[in-house]
Amino acid sequence: MLSQAFEWFIGDLCKGQGVDLRDCFAHSFCVSADVTAAFDPNFADVYDKKNSAFINYGVGLCKYTGSGGKGGASDASAEVVGKLRKLLNENDVYWQMAELGKTDAGGGGTVAKYMAARNIDTIDAGVPVLSMHAPRETVAKLDCYMTYKMMKVVFEKA
Repeated sequence: MLSQAFEWFIGDLCKGQGVDLRDCFAHSFCVSADVTAAFDPNFADVYDKKNSAFINYGVGLCKYTGSGGKGGASDASAEVVGKLRKLLNENDVYWQMAELGKTDAGGGGTVAKYMAARNIDTIDAGVPVLSMHAPRETVAKLDCYMTYKMMKVVFEKA
């Protein structure tokens, strides 16, 4: 996402429709589709249990991402979070708010910060994963389905 390929591609699409690239970005909405860390009781010290995703509770929405005090993070506005929550509620999509880990203990990064830096309203969302990056990861069928359902609703109605 840091290469010029994305901006050239979107710029060509905008030019073909007579729209300025900056205006296109300013009126865009991005769901950075990724996975999110599910609370792992075996490593509870790197999670904030009250702000973690759990498997089998629906797609995880991450308002902000980052690590080390959430440095280099993307932080979705309240309006973006509200817009997505309303859309999901109206379409029977199970969702949960989540963090990628406890501040200064857990965390991680996604491409959301590169999209947000272009003035694109962006939020991270995805399937909660138990034991992320371990030899065996666990996800719930319900969460996978709700993530699919969310993406379909965003594509069709956002």
